[in-house]
Parts: sequence; structure tokens; C-alpha cells
Amino acid sequence: GVDGLLISPSFDGANIKYLNQVIEERIPTVVFDRINEQLNTSQIASDNFLGGKMAAEHILSKGMKKVLLIGVQKAWLSKERIRGFLSCFPVDTNNYSHSIFLDVELSLLEQLEVIFDRELSLTDFDAIYATTDTLTLTVLRFLKRLDIYLPVIGFCNNDFSDILYGQPVTIIQPSKDLGELASQKLLSAIQNKEKPNQEIIYLPTHLKDNSYH
Repeated sequence: GVDGLLISPSFDGANIKYLNQVIEERIPTVVFDRINEQLNTSQIASDNFLGGKMAAEHILSKGMKKVLLIGVQKAWLSKERIRGFLSCFPVDTNNYSHSIFLDVELSLLEQLEVIFDRELSLTDFDAIYATTDTLTLTVLRFLKRLDIYLPVIGFCNNDFSDILYGQPVTIIQPSKDLGELASQKLLSAIQNKEKPNQEIIYLPTHLKDNSYH
């Protein structure tokens, strides 16, 4: 058997019923990074809503008028980051102008190539907001391939984000703090032989403006 479980569900389609069954069997379980309000245990995640809001506030502070939002399908992280981003824009705003959503099971780069070949033009936008680490890096790779500069703001925990193409503005997640807190919660539950409290804890993100380095 196992003393306890640290779990990070991959996508929204995780088997919540099964996870709750494990929890009810009194196996100490802590969920981190991706949360689900239906789970009856301790859950810890970055404040993705705040991260999206910070991205929008930065874009607005720079006076950018036309923003392309790029998200992925079936991802709670992306949904929260989009919700935070849009919370800063009135319904009748002219700043936020278009969204596209990519399928994570297909090549992200190839999907961008098709979209900009058939549907959109990069010249229509002042900036791009990417809602995941992989999307941010894919967008930068795509722009570099075309030798086009366009301000990019996105989630990226890469320590070398300041030397990436175009020096993107990045939203940094507290990955180390998140992992440490999740481990502490689990070890405490195991040592005390008790079920972790049902709670959701959000740790703050922060913005890094690489364009000034």
C-alpha cells in the first residue's frame, strides 16, 4: 500500500469520482497545480485568475488596442487565466479583439501556421497573450520562424525567459512554494493519521517584464 498521494490531474477529464473514492478510503491525498472543487481534500494551486488579470493590466498600461488571446481546449488552467484576463475589459472595449483555442493533442505550431495562413493576419494585432507555458514558447517559435516581432505576454516558468526571442513579458508561477506546501500538507496528514482538510489554497503569481533587461 501507500502512505499518501500527491496528485496533479492532467486535464479537466480526470476521474473525479475515483479520486474521491480514494480520499474516502482515508488515504491521505493532496492535489496540487490543477484543482477541482468537487474533490474533498486539500488542494493547492497558483492563482491563475490573478495571473490573467496581471497580464491584462500590463497590456492596458502600455496602451495596446488589439490583443490576440491564445488558449487551449480542455484545460482548467487556461480557463482561469482567460477569466482573469477578461475581467479587466468592459464588454464594449476595443482592446481585447480576438481569441483562438488550440487542441493540445495536435501540433500547436502547425495549428498556428494554418490559422495565420487562412484566417488571421499578425498585422491585425498589437500583442499576443498566451495562457500556458507551452503556448508561450510555441508563439515565440512561430514569430521567430517568420522573423516578426510582436509583443508577447504569457505564462512561462523558464529561468531564461529574458533571453527568449522577443523578450516576452512572463507570468511566473510559484512552483517551488506550491510543491513545498503540498508536501508539507501531505506529510502532516500522514504523521497525524488524519484526512487533510477540505480546502483550496491559491499562491500568488508575479509578472516579469523581460523587455527592460
